[in-house]
Amino acid sequence: AAHHHVWVVSGDITLDGRTLAAGSYVHVPPGVEHAYTAGADGCVVLQMHRPHAPKEAERVVYGA
Repeated sequence: AAHHHVWVVSGDITLDGRTLAAGSYVHVPPGVEHAYTAGADGCVVLQMHRPHAPKEAERVVYGA
């Protein structure tokens, strides 16, 4: 259980039905289900995880 920080470096991904282009950032808090798939031409993402405090729960999406 951790915060997931995802930056789309190149290409695009689809996360929960939303397409995110290069330059986008997504924060997925602990406990929030998520899955992403690469776009047709592939992608490069940087994904980092950070341990969390037990009661945190919100999703913030920047860029697109």
